[in-house]
Amino acid sequence: MKEALLVLLGALISCGTTLFLEWLRYRREEKLYYKRKKEEAYVEMQDFLVDCCAHWNELKTGYVSVDIRLKYNSIRTKAHIYAKRDITDEFYDIANSLMTGKRDNYSDRNDALIVMIKED
Repeated sequence: MKEALLVLLGALISCGTTLFLEWLRYRREEKLYYKRKKEEAYVEMQDFLVDCCAHWNELKTGYVSVDIRLKYNSIRTKAHIYAKRDITDEFYDIANSLMTGKRDNYSDRNDALIVMIKED
C-alpha cells in the first residue's frame, strides 16, 4: 500500500513538472511569435515608404495607384495588432503626407521612425 502511494506521488510530481515546463515553453514561443510579427509589420511599413518614394512622380500629382492603396490597407491591420501605437501614428503621418504629395522633412521623419523601431 505504501509503495503504491509513493508511485502515485511520483507520478503526480512528474506530471506537474511536465505541465510547468510545457507552460514555460509555450510562453517563450508565444513571445517569439509576437516579436516576429512585430518585425514583419515594421519591415512592411518601411517597404511601403520606399515604394511611395519610388512612385513619387505619380504621388506628387495626386494620383495614388491601386497597388499602393492595397499595400497601405494590408499594413494597417498588422500595424494595429502588432506595432506600438506611437510608431504606428508616426508611420501614418509620414505615409499620409507622402500620399498627398507632401515630402517635407521626409528623410528626418523616416530616420526618427527607424530609431523608434530599433528601440522597440
